[in-house]
Amino acid sequence: MAQLLVHLPDPIARQSWLRDGLVQECVADWYLPAGARLGAAGRAAALQVALPGIDLTGRAVIVAESAAWVYAGCGAAPLPLRISDPRHRYRSEGALIVHHFTAQEAIFRVGGYRISAPSRAARECLLRASGSSQPPSARHRARECARRLFATGFVSPPEAERELRSVYRGRRLARGLELLAELTAGLSQPDVTPPASQMPW
Repeated sequence: MAQLLVHLPDPIARQSWLRDGLVQECVADWYLPAGARLGAAGRAAALQVALPGIDLTGRAVIVAESAAWVYAGCGAAPLPLRISDPRHRYRSEGALIVHHFTAQEAIFRVGGYRISAPSRAARECLLRASGSSQPPSARHRARECARRLFATGFVSPPEAERELRSVYRGRRLARGLELLAELTAGLSQPDVTPPASQMPW
């Protein structure tokens, strides 16, 4: 399905095609014909198309909000795109390339592309959404991505809680667990541990 993508870097053409209902947003300057839909493999392929020079099949890994979009996305991919790549650490238009360690056991393959496990993506989204240093737009984006992972059943609250507890402590963990409880309050799954009950202050 990624071969359906149309590149529209020219803002005038883009606005015209969008206004006339010919295309819909997908990722960065890449658009889909109106009515077309991508599954998870198609969304992963769309990220590869939007990031030439980043090898998502053998080296780089789709992470955080971008991984959440691949698994449970609808509409356009949230920007900036988030990719872990040991050879790159820079900002580029429409993408944020981040270099950090991703354990092999936390990497799945979707359509041949490397992507962090849903529980790892949920952890990253929860921490960004609850981070006081993040701008409001970034917190909102990350929150919505985490919410969709839970709402679509890709991640259960206990899985996300285990991920949070495996890495963080103190206030950062407390904020992440509070947000997790808030986002999953209406789901018919076991409650997460109340964040203040076992915090090592």
